[in-house]
Amino acid sequence: MIKCRFCNSTNFERNGHRYNNKGTYQRYICNECNRSFIVDNGFLHKGFKDKIITSCLDLYFNGLSLRKISNHLYSCYDIKVSYVTIYKWIIDYSRRISMAISNYVVNSSKNIHADEIMINIGGEWHWFWSVLCEDNRMITSSIITKTREIHYARKLFEETKIHLPERPRNVITDGLPAYKKAFSKAFWRSEKSYNSIKHVRLIKFIDRVNNNVMERVNGTMKDKIKIMRGFKSIEGATAIMSGFVVYYNFVRPHMGLDYATPAQTAGIDLNLGTNRWMKLINLTTNKERVNNILSDVKIHTGPCIVRVFKDGVEINPEKKGMKSKFKNYDRAKESVEFYKQIYPDLEFKIE
Repeated sequence: MIKCRFCNSTNFERNGHRYNNKGTYQRYICNECNRSFIVDNGFLHKGFKDKIITSCLDLYFNGLSLRKISNHLYSCYDIKVSYVTIYKWIIDYSRRISMAISNYVVNSSKNIHADEIMINIGGEWHWFWSVLCEDNRMITSSIITKTREIHYARKLFEETKIHLPERPRNVITDGLPAYKKAFSKAFWRSEKSYNSIKHVRLIKFIDRVNNNVMERVNGTMKDKIKIMRGFKSIEGATAIMSGFVVYYNFVRPHMGLDYATPAQTAGIDLNLGTNRWMKLINLTTNKERVNNILSDVKIHTGPCIVRVFKDGVEINPEKKGMKSKFKNYDRAKESVEFYKQIYPDLEFKIE
């Protein structure tokens, strides 16, 4: 439904057309706030045509560097676009698309695979965790962490359960000890429908049940990360890796799925057509849905402290064996989520 961009009113009238270098657009005038507007299709105020922007996204996630994309546009189409502008497009749309399509449910899969790879962020090694459904090749959850602790693996499994309507038969991982403990907490202590799941670990490539499909996805990710030679910040790494997950799930056709995307095989039909990036960006114009997700997202870069309350009275978290000081908000939030499951009667506040 078309709404006024300024007051969200549906009381408007047509008011001619707007002409610019990107094309011709229907213009409207709002009868409530008396302001003129055009419908935001996801490319408003970008300065370039939508096909140029979606081409940059597709070329980048297909393996080209930012400067090679900039040179390609100039040599083939005589269009000058700075590599910095292309990078901002990638960060912006990766965040917007991943948030707009986060609430999906996939078809059931008998096996799910979990694994992690190392990525360089600001000169330090971090871990990118992901879970893959074997039947449809869908990446259902992913996180970036500094270490490989148990509560990170548990968070990965808990997010996966949200997207699965039925329980899988097997959870296949490598021999990382964190997976064993996280599996027992995430599945065996949850609903009865999850109690029959088996955890298959310490497997080899030659075993009948193996993690080869997950390793293949990791190889695709490593091909992209190798060209980038690392990330500069955790925010940029999170945005780009979430964009890669969107590209892998919704854009990239899979040879093992008869050239369908994992999303199509998983029963998620968004009618994306040929230019899938453009349709995905159009979905981000549902501002009510995106704003509801954004309202829960906070970005803090400095140190944080966690305050603990019981029945409205502040207590010392160290007496409960909890840390109170953290280097950043993300680390504090992850710890608070873990503490809430252990102490459900306590209240936590991050400052």
